[in-house]
Amino acid sequence: MKCFFEDKRYELEAFILDQKYLSNLQKKFANCTGVFCDYGVAVKDFQHPIVDFDRNNTYIQSEGIKQDFGVYDSPDELLKNNQTEYYQQLKLLMKCQ
Repeated sequence: MKCFFEDKRYELEAFILDQKYLSNLQKKFANCTGVFCDYGVAVKDFQHPIVDFDRNNTYIQSEGIKQDFGVYDSPDELLKNNQTEYYQQLKLLMKCQ
């Protein structure tokens, strides 16, 4: 998700992990000091991911991002855009129900 704050644009992860959950993963995989991709986490520096907003971009799944869909006023606007691959996949799933 992208937002404007104090005249600057920031990219904020829309997927949020509880800090306790992340801390426990870091303890369980204490030997991992680089890239980690599992349990909802996909980052380059597993022991020091940038997840707290302090006038910076935040990501917990940065290594799992495939495509930037652009800027939309709301999630509904994104889904109305028939050009997105995500929307096409979502339509197929909805037909299966």
